[in-house]
Order: sequence, then C-alpha cells, then structure tokens
Amino acid sequence: QGGCVATRDEGLYRELKALRTHDVEDAMVPQVLQWRRFGYNFRYTDIQAAIGLSQLTRLDERIARLEEIRALYVSNLPPYLEMLPCDGVPLYSEVLYRDSEHLRAYLRERGIEARPNYPCLHTAPYLHAEGLYPNSERFAHGLTLPSGPAQTNADILRTLDVLSEYLEKR
Repeated sequence: QGGCVATRDEGLYRELKALRTHDVEDAMVPQVLQWRRFGYNFRYTDIQAAIGLSQLTRLDERIARLEEIRALYVSNLPPYLEMLPCDGVPLYSEVLYRDSEHLRAYLRERGIEARPNYPCLHTAPYLHAEGLYPNSERFAHGLTLPSGPAQTNADILRTLDVLSEYLEKR
C-alpha cells in the first residue's frame, strides 16, 4: 500500500522516475513541461519518507509473517477454492470461487471480512472496451482472504474452519 523502490539498474530507475511524474522531465522548464506518456503522481513527502525508512527495519519480519500466513492457507485451503499463484511477496491471499459474493456474505455473517476481487478492467467506462475477455471474467470471481501481517495464526485457522464448513451449511 504505497512504498518505495531501491534499484541499482539505471534504466529501471529512469523508467520509474518517468512514471512517477507523468514523464514530465522538469516542471520548472517550460520547454519540457509536457506529458509525454501516461504516468502517475507518485511523490513522497519528507514525513512519508521518514516513516517508510523506519519501517524498513521490520521488513524481513513482515515478509516472513506474510509467507507464514500464505503457507497456512495453501496447506489447509478447502478444495473448492483455487488459490491464485504468487511469485513474490504474498501481500494478499487471493482465491477464486464462482459464487464469491455468497461466500463473502457467509464469511461476513461470521465476523470475517474478505475483500472482493476488483471488477474486470475491460468494464471500466473510461476504457470503452468491447468484446469478450474470458480470463478477465474468470479472475473477477474471487476474494482476498484476511492476510495482513497482523493476522494471528488463530485468525487464519478460524477463517479456514469457516471456509471448510461453508459447503456443508449451504
């Protein structure tokens, strides 16, 4: 949820710096004050940078905790759910399930919050996309299970218990 990037790759540095500022090279020079391509407005304040630097001291511990949480889910997930693969730091434990809204309501009734997957990008009005996008549609049906580093093993195991009983109660 935000963050910073550290790299030794000069090309990657230039690319990220360009994206950070809508690829405006220097906002103080009128001759180059133009948007050359799509970008973002990713700039830190000094306070945000100080907080980010202080949190780096806990980075290894937080990553290890996220990996523990994911391992608990992977080894105990009911077979009706498909865990999405993760080839980096497992910030989220995302699962696919066709009737994800019903499952989400079931979890919520039992005091467990799960975030729905984002809607299909091609349905965003500003893209004006037409056509069929079966892969996009497939990934729209899912949930992000509780998986922040502050979750306890007991929280995760309770979520897994409720997920396991879901089909029995349905």
